Amino acid sequence: MSGSSHRSIFGVRIATALRIYLLANLVAVSPLLADLWYQHYQRAEDALSAERWEEAVEELNQAIQRRGDSGVRVRTYGMRTTDYLPYLKLGTAYLALGQHEAALRAFDTEERLGAIEGSESSFQELEALRARAVQGLESRWAEDLASSSEYAVALVRPWFRSPRLAAAMAPVVVALALGFVVARRNRRARRRHRRLNPYVAGAPVLDEDLFFGRDQLIDRILQTVHNNSLLLYG
Repeated sequence: MSGSSHRSIFGVRIATALRIYLLANLVAVSPLLADLWYQHYQRAEDALSAERWEEAVEELNQAIQRRGDSGVRVRTYGMRTTDYLPYLKLGTAYLALGQHEAALRAFDTEERLGAIEGSESSFQELEALRARAVQGLESRWAEDLASSSEYAVALVRPWFRSPRLAAAMAPVVVALALGFVVARRNRRARRRHRRLNPYVAGAPVLDEDLFFGRDQLIDRILQTVHNNSLLLYG
């Protein structure tokens, strides 16, 4: 063999060895990268079991940054699987910390992603925890409402039943009543002064049809005329 042939074979062997080395490292590193979200999730579950709520929130947020979608029977590495429901766990931690609004947001996110429907027990757990969060939120609102002076309830009478309004209207009512009495007396005085006659004389009735049905009345009038008296019905 020539020297060039030896160099060519040696180069091929070096390149092949380098490829094998890189492939072996890639295979070794890939599980570590893939399992990074699971490591945070596992640490979060351990923190929840130990009631280290703030640590659980931090680990779950780290897991969500690396894997945002929930899933049931998600493969971690090898043949191992787990139910990855980070928002359910996150809501549980927030609920324990008394952060009811954050817990409800986490529960809603978990339900919206839909993966939790594949686990009946987990879905029932979510519903129970959400009910507790709503109850806690309503209790806190009631306490804030009772202790806040801004929302103090004051019973106020309607304006038309106010004592001040009644006191102010009393003179007006008295004045109107007196005015009515005075006006009535003045009208009567004017009538007496003018000697008002309620019977107004006008043109005589010449049409016999206008007396239809009043024959008896006309007879009575005629019978009393000779006594210088006259009776009128109006």
